[in-house]
Amino acid sequence: MQRPYRIVCALCCFVLALMQPILYHSIALSPDEGYFMFMGNSILHGAIPYINYADNKPPGIWYLIALVFQVFGKSMYAASVPSQKFFDKVV
Repeated sequence: MQRPYRIVCALCCFVLALMQPILYHSIALSPDEGYFMFMGNSILHGAIPYINYADNKPPGIWYLIALVFQVFGKSMYAASVPSQKFFDKVV
């Protein structure tokens, strides 16, 4: 009776080892994403686009990230989800 228990336990350990990269992945930012987060945070603190700072991109993603920061709090994960969804539709 002890042998099936060891097989199941070993199988569970193997599956958890395979899932570790999925469970503990790091959030990789695109080159512009950090700047988008800065812009969104600046908008929350009262900065006006193209007056207090300049960029050659339209401000839609900055306002979207500012809205996400306002609703869900400031985090890299919260900021990366809308920008990834935005760029999936644009590009």
